[in-house]
Amino acid sequence: MIRLIREVWFNFKEYIVLVLLLVISLITLTLNEHSATKKIRTFAFGSFSIVSGIIHNYFNISDLKDENEKLRIRNAELMMEISQLREYGILNNQLKGLLALKDSIKYKFTPSTIISKSYATAQSTFTINRGKKDNIEIGMPVLNGNGLIGIIYSVSEDYSIVRNLFNSNLRVIVKDERSRFQGILRWNGNYLTVTNLPKTADISVGDRIVTSELSSIISIPLPVGIVKEVLNPERGYFNDLIIEPLADLYSVEYVFVLSLTTAKIKNEIELNFFKNP
Repeated sequence: MIRLIREVWFNFKEYIVLVLLLVISLITLTLNEHSATKKIRTFAFGSFSIVSGIIHNYFNISDLKDENEKLRIRNAELMMEISQLREYGILNNQLKGLLALKDSIKYKFTPSTIISKSYATAQSTFTINRGKKDNIEIGMPVLNGNGLIGIIYSVSEDYSIVRNLFNSNLRVIVKDERSRFQGILRWNGNYLTVTNLPKTADISVGDRIVTSELSSIISIPLPVGIVKEVLNPERGYFNDLIIEPLADLYSVEYVFVLSLTTAKIKNEIELNFFKNP
């Protein structure tokens, strides 16, 4: 034990002496009531308080930074959770619309997901995750809870390509739901239009446009759009219509493929009509 004390003293005697002197000095400053000593003591303790405060604030700031970082992370997590919940809500509304449509039309529906979109100026198409193995055939209409999206144009074993309403090669026979006037709907590169309607046609802005039973491809009235504008109302012999689609083709994600049984010969004639511009 004595040997250990000697080794500690021999190796750290300068530090031990310094600590002892500091302790003695502090005790002396504390006990001495001399005015000069009081000033030194006040200054020393004041300096110590400042240094102590700075150190304390430093660690407090460090703790606050850590806490703020945790709060920012939690805020980001909550934002993602809210975003996910909103997404679930949107998807729920879309699926409810699809289910309501399915219940209102007594035909076979094949639910599908759009897996890619091509928005070429006049050749817009969608790709869906259903194909021949799901009994999907060329010419079947594709729709969502709001209205017609397009028509199946090409089919592989697992996937299908849809020519949507924004494709100039797709032409659909439609009618005014109110007045029953017929016309051919097509995309002109900027708008959905129905052209060359006679001036006597009873068409008004806001009229609902649906597919016509005259079509062998879509032989039931499916909602397509609303008359947004009547062109050439004051001149010429014909009017053109601008149609606003009911389905939002830019945001649509989930669709149904509607299985319709049509007369084969008529079907082939009309398919050639919309497949070959």
